Amino acid sequence: MEITLYEKQIKILNIYGPNKDDILLFKLLESPLFENDEKTYNIGGGFNTVLNSELDNKKGNPNHHHKCRDTLLEMMQVNNLVDAWRIRHENMKQYIWHSTKSPVIHCRLD
Repeated sequence: MEITLYEKQIKILNIYGPNKDDILLFKLLESPLFENDEKTYNIGGGFNTVLNSELDNKKGNPNHHHKCRDTLLEMMQVNNLVDAWRIRHENMKQYIWHSTKSPVIHCRLD
């Protein structure tokens, strides 16, 4: 969705990332998404990957979906994107998903 707010163009995207370590969605998003530097982007949704394994993962495999994580982190760095939640909650451990099997794993995947 594209909106104009106070004469500034904003693109709002909601995505649902893959449940497997497949970077195709993120690579497809990157080129058309950032061809216009004059817009502000707000990208949300479920990325299905953990960006910071120390803060966003409890008892899970820290290298789970590492290709997606590395691709997202690179995309964020190259395009000057930030994790708005992490900026506001710098060291907080809070999770949006947990497994139902033992051992119970907790993750922040958004």
